[in-house]
Amino acid sequence: MEIKKSNSLLIILSIINFWFVLTINCDKVAPAWPDSFSAPFLLTVYGFRIIGGPSMIYFDWTQKAQRLDFNQGCPVTGDPLQPCSVLFTSTQAFLITNNGSSCCCTAHVGTLPPTWTQVMSYNGSGPAYGKYVDWWRWDDDPSLIHNYLTIPPLNTALYLLVQDIYEEWVFTEPFNVGPQSKDLFVVPSNCKPSCSFKTYESTFHKIYNRLNIKY
Repeated sequence: MEIKKSNSLLIILSIINFWFVLTINCDKVAPAWPDSFSAPFLLTVYGFRIIGGPSMIYFDWTQKAQRLDFNQGCPVTGDPLQPCSVLFTSTQAFLITNNGSSCCCTAHVGTLPPTWTQVMSYNGSGPAYGKYVDWWRWDDDPSLIHNYLTIPPLNTALYLLVQDIYEEWVFTEPFNVGPQSKDLFVVPSNCKPSCSFKTYESTFHKIYNRLNIKY
């Protein structure tokens, strides 16, 4: 499903860009994610009228698995009220809706490694969302702009924007680091081989290429 660029989103990025105090350090590297963690965040997709939807990420690189629970608004279907989950295995992504009764393969891409954040470059430090943060950005490709804010010195994630799918995440708590239950990543037995909705595939392929990962 296609959505239009939001003027609100562009204004927010312009404000962040204007107020940042740039202290460029070319040797600075974006902090990788922990190998396994969970964290709550608020999802906004302006074009789908999803504003601050409570959501959760479960990530476990030891299982090559990731689960995203969108509890108020589904960015895959575009429904601002419907909850959904996206479950990534090592090679595929599955869309789960209707309280688990519906499932289909939405993308032939696997879980990204925790070092995926390092496709971004340091873009300065300054105030944002009431915190002093480091700003990481990837804009080599005009069709794929990532913005990622972390809070030093512990490198706590605060904000993530993946512009080509217009998903904006604001993390509300630090990563809860530790192994994740295997039960979170079980693919339902009723999953269909293909969805009418496709997402994440283009974004992930570009990140794979940047990291020189075969897929």
